[in-house]
Amino acid sequence: MKLPRCTPASKGMDAAAVLNFIDNIEKKKVELHSLMLLKEGEVIAEGWWSPYQAEYPHLLNSLSKSFTSAAIGFAANEGKLSLDDKVISFFPEEATEEIAANMGAMNIRHLLTMSTGHNVCTNAKMLESEHWVRTFLNIPIVYEPGSTFVYNTGATYMLAAILHKTTGEDLLRYLEQRLFAPLGISGITSTLSPQGVHAGGYGMSMKTEDIAKFGQLLLQKGVWQGKPLLPSGWTKEATVKHISNEDNQKMDWAQGYGYQFWMCSNGAYRGDGAFGQLCVVFPEQKAVLAITGGVPDMQVIMDAVWEHLYPSLQQYKLAEPAVELQLQKRLSALAYPALGNRIGFEDSVNEGILFGQTFTLEENQAGIKELRFVVNAGKRELHWKDEQGEQQIVIGDGTWIDHAVRLKGRLTNIAVCGAWASSNSFEVALRMLKLPYTDVWSFAIEGSHLSMEASRNIGVSAVSILREPYIAELEGTSIANV
Repeated sequence: MKLPRCTPASKGMDAAAVLNFIDNIEKKKVELHSLMLLKEGEVIAEGWWSPYQAEYPHLLNSLSKSFTSAAIGFAANEGKLSLDDKVISFFPEEATEEIAANMGAMNIRHLLTMSTGHNVCTNAKMLESEHWVRTFLNIPIVYEPGSTFVYNTGATYMLAAILHKTTGEDLLRYLEQRLFAPLGISGITSTLSPQGVHAGGYGMSMKTEDIAKFGQLLLQKGVWQGKPLLPSGWTKEATVKHISNEDNQKMDWAQGYGYQFWMCSNGAYRGDGAFGQLCVVFPEQKAVLAITGGVPDMQVIMDAVWEHLYPSLQQYKLAEPAVELQLQKRLSALAYPALGNRIGFEDSVNEGILFGQTFTLEENQAGIKELRFVVNAGKRELHWKDEQGEQQIVIGDGTWIDHAVRLKGRLTNIAVCGAWASSNSFEVALRMLKLPYTDVWSFAIEGSHLSMEASRNIGVSAVSILREPYIAELEGTSIANV
């Protein structure tokens, strides 16, 4: 089930505004993977930066939280729970006198509004434990619940755990017939806790158009194809400011918080996930913007929205046909260039030293035991051995080559290219097509010794693509030739 398409001009949107938005984003080297703009329920602009593709779901990170909010709305409407129910009432088996004293005042509404009374996000401690609910319940409450906003992904997990406890269903299964199937959304994946409960605050993956559908449903106050889908009144209640967070330094993160939704400037609201996953709803303009990306600072995206897209959403203006055609060509040609050999290094003297050799690695965090560089049928290949066994990738020369590889037991798609950056340095770029991450592996040859450094477009440090993105760290791993 696809959303209807039309031209920007048919909705009074100036195509030049979208062109200017793209220009701004690319000039500032903001790495978007996709965008889809809706006006009055129809897609007026859409594009994917190659090698990213429309058919690939993308990790939502904390945009998952807004879907958890919808699930709580359904459960409340069905009488499974009340927003005033105390959190500890759902977990009597965990209650002790200390926990009762610590958690006694916290209710579901406090979880929804990130006003649990904690002074830090609880998620880090929960991830270190084997029992996330028990860990959450034992973390000290510092403020009176409901009084202070502190972003808290652990609170969203508790919503998912409560939903699981009251309905007997996992969050995704619970939403399947209530939300996903009616919207024509399928193929969603998730992350689970050690107890098999959906993480709630992150881990969901879906396509850009699926994000846009959810935004359009919210814009239509929960009505889809003329029929109520979300419980009556839930959208309005969930997407208005319930608590202040003005101490945030970034404009669009200081407008207040609803039920797992952020308030924006200019009367808009959004669900968002780290590194550029956005679902922005503009109620007054009857518009929705869905974006995926790999962006360290998401305010840069929002600044470009307000500067270029928002004014045109406000004012009805017809674009010249030539500009509309220019926009369509631009959207269809969006791409990240593949690595090509730097001028003068097309035939590196070290090509034969690197390719055709097998290297055994010193102990490293990526768990890679062996690397082998191969030329097969005129194409460069990289083979490696890790705890998953042996895997291999073909390295595109001036083009991206798509692969399905197994990372920590799960198949995912990556696009790969490589080239000589200097006479003794070979670089391999790897784009994780369903995630925000892009890695560059640099292999330097010094005599008979090979060293490797890995860098990532976002995150706290250099990381290896071969490990889970939120736990991987690989800084300058040394490789010894045998």
